[in-house]
Amino acid sequence: FACTGFSFAIIKVSVLTMLGVIADTESKHKTFMGYIESVFMLGIVFAYIVFPMFYNETNPDAWLNVYLILAGLIGLVFIFFFFSNFDFPPVEKTSLKTDMQNMFRILVKPIIILFAVFAFMYVMTEQGIMSWLPTFNQNVLQLNEKLAAQMAVILMLSIAFGRFISGFIVKKIHWHIYL
Repeated sequence: FACTGFSFAIIKVSVLTMLGVIADTESKHKTFMGYIESVFMLGIVFAYIVFPMFYNETNPDAWLNVYLILAGLIGLVFIFFFFSNFDFPPVEKTSLKTDMQNMFRILVKPIIILFAVFAFMYVMTEQGIMSWLPTFNQNVLQLNEKLAAQMAVILMLSIAFGRFISGFIVKKIHWHIYL
């Protein structure tokens, strides 16, 4: 879980950094980030729909075949990025020591620590609910295992829709007013 969490954080920071290169303005950056978050939620919806499709009462490990589909999709994305041409602006060369010192200077700022705590709490709450919801649907609402997982899609679609709409709103209204 720790490796997955660290990998997820690295990917999120990488995407955020790449958006900084692609987006011209702060408004475009926020809008694009909202869209990417929406697509991320649609990926979660994909998981909640596809995994139950592979449930098999005679083979309890049949759901593992979903990972073959995911590996194929990752391969397609890799090919897409491999043949894409990204024109990044030249970066001033600095030493690893300087980069590390700059990073640690940022990490000790109270606002950064507060952001990290809030981001952690938000993700933990969101993932907790998403992980727990199918079990709740199955044990409390008495839905069968397959339907319990599929019904969790409603929450994911709602979050994806909200993030997509937020992308439009942030483009038109300052985020302080929006919040």
